[in-house]
Amino acid sequence: MSLRAGVLLAAAVAFFSAGPLAANAQDYPSRPVKLLIHTPPGSLVDVLGRLVGQELGERLGQSLIIDNRVGGATMIAVEQLKNSPGVESAAAATPMPFSGFGGSASFAIEGRVAPPGDPGPHGDIRQVSTGYFETMGIRLVSGRTFTDEDRMGSQPVAIIDENLARQYWPNENPVGRHIRNGQKDPWKTIVGVVAPVRHSQVAGDEASAALGKMGFDGSTGRGSGMAGSSRISFPS
Repeated sequence: MSLRAGVLLAAAVAFFSAGPLAANAQDYPSRPVKLLIHTPPGSLVDVLGRLVGQELGERLGQSLIIDNRVGGATMIAVEQLKNSPGVESAAAATPMPFSGFGGSASFAIEGRVAPPGDPGPHGDIRQVSTGYFETMGIRLVSGRTFTDEDRMGSQPVAIIDENLARQYWPNENPVGRHIRNGQKDPWKTIVGVVAPVRHSQVAGDEASAALGKMGFDGSTGRGSGMAGSSRISFPS
């Protein structure tokens, strides 16, 4: 089973086991709901999506429209949301803060050699889309955020949070420096530093992160990245 199918299955189990919707749910939505599925009809994700959609439609008291967009996934959904009435801004991220999901990894800093037995710098990993920091109101400390020019085939880039910057570049500006996740991966240029965001706890110290940008199909490729308390972000 693929990761996406597994996540959808988990969501379906959680949804079916949840209690009744709030009393005022009957006032929303006021029109049919569209469920975007990124795989062909008959696939595992499609079948699970239709099961979730049927239950969701019954609970909301609205018909549900299944829209199979093969390869569409996250970014097409974001674009549709952006164009919806009343929506000022929309973006995507994986994982979302306090979602219970997350990941971390060691990474290399160009020009620095880790001692024998030392795994090297470490940070949480996040993938976000263009407009994520603006939509979430996350403060830009230095440099820039992701743009539509940061995509597959362009110069790989990453954004880190202040915690990661203080931890590994305590007396310098990390913008313009290079990092990578593995020896065979291309170097990613750090283009920005953002304020840290809590992802797992409301009090105490938070891990640092690196963020990468999400790909057009919702995947992460050369333009994707990591996030972390020292977080790294890569474009999606």
